[in-house]
Amino acid sequence: MLVTMSLSFISFSCTREDLGSDPALASSESEIASTWNYGSTTPAVSFTGIAGDIAEIPNTGLSFCSIKTIQLCPERGSSVGSLIIRTGSDQKVYVTYVMNTTAWFLKKLDLYVGTNTNIPLYNSGRVNVSKFPVKKSMGAPYTVRKFTFVLNNITGVPTISAHADVVKVVNNRVKEQKSLWADGCNGTLIYHESNHGCGGGHNDDNNDEDEWATKFTYTVGQCTASPTPPPPPPGSSSEIIGEEPDICSNEPSVYFALDYSKKWPDVNGGDTSLNGHITLGGKDYSEGTGKGIYHSNAPNASPDARKAFGTVTALKLSFTDYALWPPLNNATITIENWLSTIPKLTPAHLPTPPQSVITAANTIEVWIANHPCPDRR
Repeated sequence: MLVTMSLSFISFSCTREDLGSDPALASSESEIASTWNYGSTTPAVSFTGIAGDIAEIPNTGLSFCSIKTIQLCPERGSSVGSLIIRTGSDQKVYVTYVMNTTAWFLKKLDLYVGTNTNIPLYNSGRVNVSKFPVKKSMGAPYTVRKFTFVLNNITGVPTISAHADVVKVVNNRVKEQKSLWADGCNGTLIYHESNHGCGGGHNDDNNDEDEWATKFTYTVGQCTASPTPPPPPPGSSSEIIGEEPDICSNEPSVYFALDYSKKWPDVNGGDTSLNGHITLGGKDYSEGTGKGIYHSNAPNASPDARKAFGTVTALKLSFTDYALWPPLNNATITIENWLSTIPKLTPAHLPTPPQSVITAANTIEVWIANHPCPDRR
């Protein structure tokens, strides 16, 4: 569902809420309608929002490139969500917030995209979240676990600062709240203060003044929708590859959500206590180990190794017939060959892969983004 934005500012509260006690809580709070200049460029940036899966975008033939996945982290504790940034073939930038467990829901989102020097700050140096130009607030009862902002007129290498207030709902009550920042696990700090309010980073004296915040950069891609190619000449390599088969895969976030009530399918067969759920590079991995790898915050953990592991795992757990499409099969073989030559991956052992493996993981990531099958699981 595509929605248009309207202005609102939402304060952060540390109190528990009964989602059924107050009828007023059932009304959904509005979103912000805004345009702003990206640096000194024109036209102004504008945006819309999409609730739910990105596959619901009503744009036939839309494809994505320059995909970047970043963890959403509190100042203390483990990641409970991810931020996925993509460039569409419509030249728009898609920024998706997604929770990694069914217990957590999005409450309030704040996003800045622009030049590094224009990040809104107070005189104290703290981030002024109230001035972030892209916002979305969800009213109780909280039900949204994935939301995408669609940004127009973003080019080059902007700085991004992405914040989310999220809530943990148990038995229809908010039991916990967290303040998350994209790349907050070990990213570049904008500001940090040792004293914190509730939720891991919010200042209760000024709800829009965060005592810590992070930022990162993103390179906007130059991707276009692939036109239907002409028939290949007889005997050419394109003819040998043939027409791309009708196959799809779930995104890694489907399988790496920190929700152990939903078990991985047993791809290996047999006793999962002995050989895990899946085999990569001749080594067996259980669901628990796999999720530990994907969400590792170890100091030397390579994000490229996590991506390589996560993309191939998603293909296999989706039962994707990737061998039917040579480019996808070759990328999978490249990653598995690398995994076969190194000790088994663990949350503490995620070495930086060679460039061929990084390229292969990016190939699979882009393919999955353009071939989702959200109804598979």
